[in-house]
Amino acid sequence: MENLLTNAVKYGTAGTPVVVAVERADDESGAIAVAVTNDGRELAPEDLARLFQRFQRTSSARLQGIHGTGLGLYITRSLVEAHGGRIAAESSPAGKITFRFTLPGGRGAGHADGETDRVDRLAFASG
Repeated sequence: MENLLTNAVKYGTAGTPVVVAVERADDESGAIAVAVTNDGRELAPEDLARLFQRFQRTSSARLQGIHGTGLGLYITRSLVEAHGGRIAAESSPAGKITFRFTLPGGRGAGHADGETDRVDRLAFASG
């Protein structure tokens, strides 16, 4: 989660919000879905396809001289998958970039029958 948030601030447009949404699946799985969205530059399809590979950096990050090793998203994917989850990224032509990951859940203690699941959102300004 920390890597997704720091990337959103690092690569996003300064002063624009980073939005985090969290929700629990409606089914019995109780899976948790998290989305981190920021405004930035549209990612080229070839960059989007390689984002989670080791040592991969987007062409725009290299051209802008933004420092990084290209390991953050690779490690993030590895951690999410090690917990039985999945992660993906999408980019719109308007430059809105969203990273979504899911983790298996389970109806644990504190989730009473009849209690409604809600979407929690948190937004903060980058840069």
